[in-house]
Amino acid sequence: MPQTTRCRTTGFVPPTDRSSVQLAAEMHDLSVHLWNALERECKLSEPQYHRTTIDRSDWVWHGVAGHLIVADRCCFRLHTVVGEYRISTVGCYHPSGVESSKPETIGRDRLYETMVFRVADPLGEELSMVGYNEEPDARAGHVRMCLVWQERQNLAIQQGISPAEHYARESCPGSE
Repeated sequence: MPQTTRCRTTGFVPPTDRSSVQLAAEMHDLSVHLWNALERECKLSEPQYHRTTIDRSDWVWHGVAGHLIVADRCCFRLHTVVGEYRISTVGCYHPSGVESSKPETIGRDRLYETMVFRVADPLGEELSMVGYNEEPDARAGHVRMCLVWQERQNLAIQQGISPAEHYARESCPGSE
């Protein structure tokens, strides 16, 4: 009898008698379902720019990684939602799953990385990325990135525009 692989996070067991296209469609449906549940839990659909400011008490910390397909094999995971942005730091990657082995890099010459994504775009590309090789640097870098994106949103709030519009203006000078 073939051995089945169960996802540690969702418990999902991929069927062995279905085509990869059907499996991909089922996985997409599952990811949409999980995203919708997360959105309801965190009330992410409410725009944040109507507020006066965003401060550290508004940050939402999650117990799971926010990016990297193999994050379940990373011993270090921080994931924080700051207003309309998701900051995720992962590292200490053990591909064999054995923590006694030496960790491998998760990118070019780095053992840890922090990435920023828009909450409203779960499959979107990263907006910012910083790599590290030491855990204290990764931990401090994660908090620093949260503070940077909090400040960016607060600037947008002061200007009376959405954080997404503020980011677009910053990223594309002359788009005002």
